[in-house]
Amino acid sequence: YSSDDVVDLDHVGIIQIPLHCLQTNSSDELTNDGNQNSQEQNTRSVSVNCAICLSPYQIGDSVSWSPNPQCQHVFHTECIMTWLLKRDDADCPCCRQKFVLADIPEASEDTNNY
Repeated sequence: YSSDDVVDLDHVGIIQIPLHCLQTNSSDELTNDGNQNSQEQNTRSVSVNCAICLSPYQIGDSVSWSPNPQCQHVFHTECIMTWLLKRDDADCPCCRQKFVLADIPEASEDTNNY
């Protein structure tokens, strides 16, 4: 990335996306802490390949998923970050649900209007 590509990740809400390390076989369930049998909301089923780059997941890969419970997809962290930074929306590339839940208020020139 060049300095022109630097984006305030907190501003676009991406800073809220959980990062995980793939510690189980790709057909198993991955949990928030890498252990099986965690709470259901912190568990995602990991497919064989990342839907963005189409590369197979490997144990130790950095993966991310949405805090939105309506989106159950998992991606390589680098892939989903690149996807989200290049788009105007913050939608999942697979199901089109909101991947980033933070609503960013539009900047207003006159903030004193009531």
